[in-house]
Amino acid sequence: SIPSASFEKEHVSSRSKLYLRHDYYSNLKMLGFTYKQDPAVTIDKNFHGCNASFSTDFCTVSRHNSYSNCVVFMSQPIEVNDIVQLEFLSEAQGWAGHMRFGITTQAPRTLKTIPPNGMTFYAREDYWILSSGKLHNRNREDDYVLNFESLKVGDSVALSIDNKNQMIFYKNGIYQGIAVSNLPKGNKYQAVIDVYGSAKSIRLTYLRHQSSLKEQCLMIIFKKVRNPEGIDQLPLPFLLKERLREMF
Repeated sequence: SIPSASFEKEHVSSRSKLYLRHDYYSNLKMLGFTYKQDPAVTIDKNFHGCNASFSTDFCTVSRHNSYSNCVVFMSQPIEVNDIVQLEFLSEAQGWAGHMRFGITTQAPRTLKTIPPNGMTFYAREDYWILSSGKLHNRNREDDYVLNFESLKVGDSVALSIDNKNQMIFYKNGIYQGIAVSNLPKGNKYQAVIDVYGSAKSIRLTYLRHQSSLKEQCLMIIFKKVRNPEGIDQLPLPFLLKERLREMF
């Protein structure tokens, strides 16, 4: 459902341009990565829980009733090294639990029904869901440093998939470490979000990876170096050598 104009005005006026802060995603920027917001990537308007309301650009979602039935998906798959950022806009009083955020290889259109909450996906082998400091996949539950219940209104969380098939989370642009290693190769990964419990509304920003001159040069060098042992002989700064090693 589309919210009223007052809903749209409220959330447009409260947006903070988090992705413009120079200190956000600094570990990626040190490697020569640059990012640009892609407004064409939104929340999928065709596949979502029955309590989801959207802003007119389909980047803000709010749960308008109860504590559940607000599972949503991103409209396009995540590209390698791109960033899916969620800004926590408002909370709902009186409910336990918080949002869930992760990835899946399942196309939303193949779901017969949208489940009432993200816990339904915990047992699936094709979903990797972070909730309350626990990473869920195949009924396995692993501890992780980031707990969404610590978020305050105005905070952001983000995830990316790197070129080593690892899922990484960020809180307010700060690297939180690898959450999942050895993701299956050759798959398209979709972001899945459950605006649950005390989380009432979030805003999605998709930051598309731009090919910088530094990265283009690294790719040319990478194609010329036959093995990682040869990197030490190159007349390059330490950080660039480390980046080349990561590419093998």
